[in-house]
Amino acid sequence: NVLVPLYPDQRVSVDDLQDRMASKLESDERARVVFVAPTGFGKTECLTEVIAWWHQQERGCVLFLVDKISLLTQTAERFRKWGLRCGVVGNGIRERRADDQVVVMTVQSAIRVLNMWNQNRYTLIIIDEAHTIFKKHASLLIRDVPAIATTATPHNLMLPGLFDEMVLASSLATMVESKRLARPRVFQPKSQINLKRIDHGVGDYNMRHAGMRARSISG
Repeated sequence: NVLVPLYPDQRVSVDDLQDRMASKLESDERARVVFVAPTGFGKTECLTEVIAWWHQQERGCVLFLVDKISLLTQTAERFRKWGLRCGVVGNGIRERRADDQVVVMTVQSAIRVLNMWNQNRYTLIIIDEAHTIFKKHASLLIRDVPAIATTATPHNLMLPGLFDEMVLASSLATMVESKRLARPRVFQPKSQINLKRIDHGVGDYNMRHAGMRARSISG
């Protein structure tokens, strides 16, 4: 059995996410939802509950996509810790069983085994760190398979075309006020940084180049 001790705001988010998905599925609409929560909220714990709920509905196995090889076994271990039957595919690892509730893969691995879609093995896709979503992710959403994207920063121009709704979790400020997170210390450059001609990558500035422009910080 899966039993995750959730905070009240996590429970609210899980219930909201499940309600949105169930409503879409019952009305035969495309079920595509972005789950937006700040870093430290506990998205993996929330998604563990969602995966367990999906399995309880007898809807099939979930495909969980991570954007880094280093997250494959780390994510799988967290799912297993809470009682999910979890497989792993990627980086030379191929651990799958017929009764898996969720399989963690990199996007590259999922594309290579695309032929498995014909077997309808995976009935829900969860894309972790969806602000890094690219065309390779979109190729896995070629049919109206239900999908959930998770991110702390939903600033990606591809998301609106692939997903229809958002579930917003507690804000960072609310989590600080409730003492779930420590109050942050903010550091900033003493003067305005000239960001012209700084390289971009994955929707953000190159941190090394930006750091070279900000020669000193105060806070």
